[in-house]
Amino acid sequence: MGVKRWTPLIVGVSVAGAFWVVGGSLLLASWRSDVAAERARDAPICAHRDLFSGADCQATVAGELTKFTSSEMDVTVDGRSISSSVTISGQLPRTSPAIPVEVTIYRGQIIHIEGETNLSVDTDAAPSTRSGNYRNFGICFLVFGTAFGVYSAIKTAQDRDERVQDVPWPGHDD
Repeated sequence: MGVKRWTPLIVGVSVAGAFWVVGGSLLLASWRSDVAAERARDAPICAHRDLFSGADCQATVAGELTKFTSSEMDVTVDGRSISSSVTISGQLPRTSPAIPVEVTIYRGQIIHIEGETNLSVDTDAAPSTRSGNYRNFGICFLVFGTAFGVYSAIKTAQDRDERVQDVPWPGHDD
């Protein structure tokens, strides 16, 4: 009977701890993603020969967008065709077969393109693409973990106090 009274608190704290670990991990991933985005912004400008070498540098160059779907885009830079993964939901802008764009390259990969027709796309290779998602989910996990921990503490206090009784569920004779 003594263990039963502590069970809600033990389970609640265990579940809350798991939520806090996941939330903290997601917040750490958000922070790391923000640091990587800052490194990309502050990276030195690439020499032309280093554009696609994978060197720790970035450059914005002129190019042409030749294919654009919700999951992939093809860009031609200096006569070289480069494919890059993107994640776009919703309506895609209507594009002509080849539109001029400004292409940002970091460590040899396309991370951003901008065009004259309000086209602005971060690729999946961009360091900060999912930073906001990580941060929002991390905060949600921390809030839900805290709420569950508080609920379990209240439930344990109610179970230990003989004067407080749970409201019976309809159709259950406990």
